Amino acid sequence: MLTPKKLPKKNTSLTIILLQMKRVILWLFGVAALGITALGAIQLANQPAPQAVSRPGSGRIALGEDRAWVRGSDDAPSTLLEFSDFQCPVCQTFHPYVERLLKDFSGQITHVFYHHPLRGIHQNADMAAQAAEAAGRQGRFWEMHDLLFENQIEWSDTTNAKRHFVRYARSLQMNTRQFERDMVSEEIKERVWKDYNKGIELGVQGTPTFFLNGKPLKLTRTYEQFRKQVEDILREKN
Repeated sequence: MLTPKKLPKKNTSLTIILLQMKRVILWLFGVAALGITALGAIQLANQPAPQAVSRPGSGRIALGEDRAWVRGSDDAPSTLLEFSDFQCPVCQTFHPYVERLLKDFSGQITHVFYHHPLRGIHQNADMAAQAAEAAGRQGRFWEMHDLLFENQIEWSDTTNAKRHFVRYARSLQMNTRQFERDMVSEEIKERVWKDYNKGIELGVQGTPTFFLNGKPLKLTRTYEQFRKQVEDILREKN
């Protein structure tokens, strides 16, 4: 009769020590992550935001050495910068928030829009930004901006987003041949990259990111909470 071999006893003390070490390592990683997040927030808050030097209408305006899309009153005392990605679901959520702000604070805020496509996770974000820029060549930037957000679910995950963008251009009675040429032009691609790089310079780490008079706004659950931040900053200015 075979005698079963005895299994070696587990070293209980060693197991406890290893578990404790694992907990300490995980705790240290957690502290490090919080530290990096806090540091990023501090850096973002301390970054200076560019100020508009002129506000002619609702086209691209000069912002220092850059140009950006702007709308709102020409003589508004406050400037809201937005860094956004047309394929970003959170950006879509905040799209109507910005629209309401411009109505609620009419004459007080100029809205300046920068492209910040998150290329690593949004496959059609670049093309959408280029579509908006191409529409801008025909004086339809803001109309295309609205259509891209309002119909995001339609084109965001498709492998042929371009056909949707051309259809939007047609609905806006644009010259679609010119639109298609402009959308893939090197000049427009460079314009989108410049917008993106401006965000990097200002410490933008995600979308949407907003600055009001140089101060970063938090992303909130409701419009009322978002509006409250704006009211507080405008009150400080006054």
